[in-house]
Amino acid sequence: MSKQQTERDVLSRVDLYFSIRQITRTLGRFAEVFERDYDMVMIFLVVVEAAFRATFHLAALEEGGEEFRRLYTELGAEGVSLLQIGEASGIARETIRRKVKRLLDLGYLATNEKNKNVYLPISTVTKPAFAEIFRSHIADIEQFMKSAQFYTVRGG
Repeated sequence: MSKQQTERDVLSRVDLYFSIRQITRTLGRFAEVFERDYDMVMIFLVVVEAAFRATFHLAALEEGGEEFRRLYTELGAEGVSLLQIGEASGIARETIRRKVKRLLDLGYLATNEKNKNVYLPISTVTKPAFAEIFRSHIADIEQFMKSAQFYTVRGG
């Protein structure tokens, strides 16, 4: 086995480890907020992923700036349908309907009046509990990057 193949194998194992660690930590952090209701966690994360995917290009903007808030509101409010949540999560339609209603009642999600899709309002992103979860998630990603750099042979 070549040195390059060995390095790729090590990085693949590090990537797999951190991916699994990210999943378990993220689920655990959100489960605390949602009283260990993992259906709600999964539904919430599907909506979060869609919102962040829609606004990914906004990362370079100042985090607390008005421009970020305006663009996030415009792009993130498009949302996802209950059908899309079901396709992404594998959760039964009636369960999704009930859990989304609960998330709406709690104010964690909102509904787009135009298309009835569910979206993540910026007010949820900025709530201290959620902001801390996102900060912790970023810290975990930074740790992964440091580990990947450690295992990468420079100049090779």
